Amino acid sequence: MLILSVLLLTAQHGEDIRREQVMQWAVKADAASCQSLEAALTDASSDIRQRAATALYGRCDRAVAGSRATAQLCRSADLGTASAAVYLLLGYASSRSEAEVCLQKKHPGWEMVKLATASRPVPAALAVRVAMARLGDEKALVDLRMAFTKNSVDEALFLLAALPDVEDKQALESSLHLLDDLRECAGVKSGSKRKVRDVAADALIQRFRIAPGYPLPGLGKRYAAGEIAGVREGARVAVGARK
Repeated sequence: MLILSVLLLTAQHGEDIRREQVMQWAVKADAASCQSLEAALTDASSDIRQRAATALYGRCDRAVAGSRATAQLCRSADLGTASAAVYLLLGYASSRSEAEVCLQKKHPGWEMVKLATASRPVPAALAVRVAMARLGDEKALVDLRMAFTKNSVDEALFLLAALPDVEDKQALESSLHLLDDLRECAGVKSGSKRKVRDVAADALIQRFRIAPGYPLPGLGKRYAAGEIAGVREGARVAVGARK
C-alpha cells in the first residue's frame, strides 16, 4: 500500500511539472514553445492535452501547427481530448486526406468540446464541421452555412469564436444574421449580460478589421442599433470583396 501511494504521488508530481511547463510554453509562444506544445497534444493527461491544444490554437500560428502536427492532433482526438481546438486546427492541415481520416470518424451526440476554459461546451460535431468546411468538404460547407442561421446560444457563440477559421464566402454572409440575434448571453464581467448580436459585432470587427468612421463602444460592450448597422455595413463590404 505504501509503495502504491508513493507511485501515485510521484505520478501526480510529474503531471504537475508537465502542466506547469505547458503553461510556460503558452505564455512564451515562440517557435520552439509552439513545437513543444504540439508534442504535449498526446500527453497521458487529458487536462494537459486540452491546455496544449487551447494554447496552440490561441497563441501559435494555426497554419503551421495544423500542417506540422496533423498526426499529433489526430492522436489527441483519438484519445478523447475535449478541446475544440484539436478539430479546428485539423482544418489547417496541409494533407486534406490525412486530416479527413480523423475528422470523419463518428462523434456521438453526447461528445462535447470547449474552445476556451470559460466557454460553454458544444457538440464535437460542430467543431468538426468548421474544420471540414475549411478543408473544402461540400456537405460541411452547406451545414456550416445553415449553422449560422439555426443554432443554440452556445453554438452561436462558438461559431463566432471560430469565425477566423471560416473562409467560405456564403458562410461568412450567413454569419451576419447573428447581428440580429437578441438572445441573451453572459457578458465579459461576472454576472453581466449581453446579447448575441453584441458578441457578433465584436467578432466581425476583429475578423474584418472594421472601422466605421465613428467611435464604437469597444470589445465586450453593448452596441446600439446604429452601431450594429455600421458593423453590418462594414462586414457586408468586406465579405462582398472576397472571391
